[in-house]
Amino acid sequence: MQIVQRFLLLGLLGIVLGLAVNTLRPTGLSLVARELVETSAAGVDTLETAESPALAVIGFAEADVLFQKELAAFVDARDAEKFAAGHIPGAINLPTSAYRDGEADLPLPKGFLVVIYCDGGHCELSHELADLLVDDGYRKVRVYEGGYEEWDQLGMPLESGE
Repeated sequence: MQIVQRFLLLGLLGIVLGLAVNTLRPTGLSLVARELVETSAAGVDTLETAESPALAVIGFAEADVLFQKELAAFVDARDAEKFAAGHIPGAINLPTSAYRDGEADLPLPKGFLVVIYCDGGHCELSHELADLLVDDGYRKVRVYEGGYEEWDQLGMPLESGE
């Protein structure tokens, strides 16, 4: 009986020491399975677990990091004229009405991280397009609510033309 108790005590001690070392190591193993989109440069981490929604709203800090690190495709939900007048560099123009009516499609895999924006403020085009994309099976859709207006006001880079 004492031998069994010693084995149990030794096993428990091994588990506790293993967890302690894992916790203290900077490269310790995660004990919870998660997919991490690394955006820590701005102090922002987007953890996507199985329970997280396919659609979320983000602010400037996260949009900026995703842009700077090229971790997402930016999609402009405004019409072609507004897009041509100015947009976030590298953005894809996908007008909400064209997508809704089946006149345009998003040429990206459905698991790709997509950031959708429009004019900002009270503009609902980005939210509507995001809902349509999620309904069509896109799994990582973010709406940048500040949109073009905030991006421009903060002096971020812009492009014009098609």
